[in-house]
Amino acid sequence: MRLFIAVTVPDDIKEQIVALQSDLRSARADIKWVEKDNFHVTLKFLGETAEEKLDGIVSALSSALADIKPFALSFAGVGAFPGVRAPRVVWLGINEGKEQLKEAAQRIDETLSKLGFAKEIREFSSHATLGRLRSAKNRGILAEKIQKYGEAAFGPFTVDHIDVMQSFLSPSGPRYQCLKSISI
Repeated sequence: MRLFIAVTVPDDIKEQIVALQSDLRSARADIKWVEKDNFHVTLKFLGETAEEKLDGIVSALSSALADIKPFALSFAGVGAFPGVRAPRVVWLGINEGKEQLKEAAQRIDETLSKLGFAKEIREFSSHATLGRLRSAKNRGILAEKIQKYGEAAFGPFTVDHIDVMQSFLSPSGPRYQCLKSISI
């Protein structure tokens, strides 16, 4: 099973993000856009994981996250990795809830490293991916659109659970399924 740990986005916020994507699409850049049902904030990517490890992962994460309280999360600003002038990934930033996400991600990383998963090398960067560029086509127009949404804001919504997600890869794009929700 291909697994990751994430905060999923409620439907009303997804609708707002789709409207934003619609305007960004008008740049006609060569982008594989994230589908509405797949919007999330990744806290840790686990990769291929044996099914028999799932219960241990959930149990360990439940303990590690036990004293994290529900918190508000809001999205703010559109940007790109590695930068707006040469984007490879278009993202939606996090405003409210950034510190709580970072704390959760650090606990998840530390806990899962004890179960044999590799520790993260890069510092956690809280964001939701909107799309991935496939080529440089219309990159300049896209950069202008991204800058237009530098102050875009969505939310807040309450994060009261963290999900263990399974990713199914296919030629038409990934599909995600929540296997377990861990209440916080």
